[in-house]
Amino acid sequence: DAAGVVVCGANDNQLFQQIAGDGSGGAVFTWEDKRIQSAIYAQKITASGTAAWDINGVAVDTTGGPQEQPQIAGDGSGGAFIAWQDRRGANYDVYCRRVSSGGTGQWSSTVIAASGAGDQANVQLINDGEGGIILAWEDGRNGQKDIYCQKLNADGVPAWTANGLAVCRA
Repeated sequence: DAAGVVVCGANDNQLFQQIAGDGSGGAVFTWEDKRIQSAIYAQKITASGTAAWDINGVAVDTTGGPQEQPQIAGDGSGGAFIAWQDRRGANYDVYCRRVSSGGTGQWSSTVIAASGAGDQANVQLINDGEGGIILAWEDGRNGQKDIYCQKLNADGVPAWTANGLAVCRA
């Protein structure tokens, strides 16, 4: 449509939107959604400009929260990996979920990529080219903001040291 395509028109605010290509001329979108406190939602728009998933998107995760500032990377199969900072406990932790090309959550549940003392926040991610992802984030476990990373394999299992490897602790 010349005026654009509605990705989500639900009540309340939708913000911090991100986008990744689906490999077929369409895109997968994710955002922080305020219709349920603060949750993560996603929607796929096909190459022809139509919504492929539920109207107003599918819930990626609505437990706990607040869930904020999602990031996205295509999975190479028409779906996406989505990661965000989540404050279910005393601090922000990094959570991740894979969503299939059909809009359903993959893995047995949402994966905690990093948790512990201090905040783990401001996550970034990239497809690793082997069916998984590599995530990087700011980590406050040492009383300052350091950079840590983690690799999740295609099954959502951490492949590196629990709670990530230090990239920079300067």
